[in-house]
Amino acid sequence: MMILRTGKNESSEGSFCLSRPLGKSGFTLIELTLVIVIMGILFTLSIPYFPGVFGGTELGVAARDLAGTLLYARYLAITEGVDQRVNYDLNRKQYWISKREKESLAEEDIYNRRKTSLGRTRTLPRGVRIKDFATPRGEFSGGIGYTTFYPNGSAELSFLHLVNKEESIHTVVVFRATGRVKTYDYEKNP
Repeated sequence: MMILRTGKNESSEGSFCLSRPLGKSGFTLIELTLVIVIMGILFTLSIPYFPGVFGGTELGVAARDLAGTLLYARYLAITEGVDQRVNYDLNRKQYWISKREKESLAEEDIYNRRKTSLGRTRTLPRGVRIKDFATPRGEFSGGIGYTTFYPNGSAELSFLHLVNKEESIHTVVVFRATGRVKTYDYEKNP
């Protein structure tokens, strides 16, 4: 335990100083300040030598942001009673929510991009990309794909693999029956 002690200086009557009286243990304020300054300098100088420590956080944040967008699309499908899709553009590293048009008479359903703040187009952070994704329609490693959410709360089974420059992987899974979204992180590939 460190104790800061001040003592009466024997040389001048009635005045206090930060020196240690004889036979007393503890640290002076000057000693404590000097140690804190040296530790701060060492920490500042060591940060460039540990880039991998902070690099993985962007990948985790991107995976959680994508999971949040997927959950929001599920919420919209349930509350609005209309299918919602989260679209992925693997080449541009973007994703967004689109809504199925109720009165679509076309052979293929028409989905329009949402303009709300939570449904806007999002771009993955620099160094993070969707490596590939898989749905019952197949596995894709390029182009544009999507995951559909239905008004009953279910969704299209989907697996998305996000990677960073170090090839660490976060997998985002959308479960079919419940529309639940879960993220998993894996260590760097050997």
